[in-house]
Amino acid sequence: MDDGFGNRSASRSAQTFEIVNGQAKVKTVATHTDIVNVDGSRSVADGSVDGVVTYTYGDRDGKKGILIGAESTTAGVTVMDDGFGNRTSSRSSQVFEIVNGQAKVKTVTTHTEVNNLDGSHTLAEGSVDSVVTYSYGDRDGKKGILIGAENTRAGVTVMDDGFGNLTTSQARQEFKIMNGQAKLSKSVTASKTENLDGSKSWMGLEGKGQAMEVNYRYYGEAGFPADNSQ
Repeated sequence: MDDGFGNRSASRSAQTFEIVNGQAKVKTVATHTDIVNVDGSRSVADGSVDGVVTYTYGDRDGKKGILIGAESTTAGVTVMDDGFGNRTSSRSSQVFEIVNGQAKVKTVTTHTEVNNLDGSHTLAEGSVDSVVTYSYGDRDGKKGILIGAENTRAGVTVMDDGFGNLTTSQARQEFKIMNGQAKLSKSVTASKTENLDGSKSWMGLEGKGQAMEVNYRYYGEAGFPADNSQ
């Protein structure tokens, strides 16, 4: 996958099967993702873990061998190197629901850790995983389509600069549904810094200062061309 600017993501999926009522059914799907960006940042094998989803089948409503469950049995971990040796590790686990016989992602929980060459790093204490919840419904004659996405729990990261000065950052996201996909529409980041010398500063956290807001627009929206070639 090329994003149109030369940044590339490659996803590799491996499946195992089981025979249910004489049919081959997918039992597990293991997905591995590699990312190579034009700025030199990339995913690295060291520490990366393939995400595994396991499916279960059974009888329901007089039907045999239908999909009745899906579980993220192994959380996927991607380790990113920014090209200078600073590493960000993201672990994502999913919860699924069955909608019209298909496994749909209900929630995605993301945990992020950062380790930089200058000694700054995230701390487990005070950090909170981000959770995004998806909802499905019927629209325009179609059933079980994605109709909403909500950041039901904001992610919190506590960073130590390597000298004991701590910065707590809270990131909250808002989404819009475009062409059946959840797209980021706004991100709001608030933070607080507490230094060893007793000084403190705020950027929107605890109601002090102003949080940073970033709004996203996409090709094809009102006032924008259909693609970046126009």
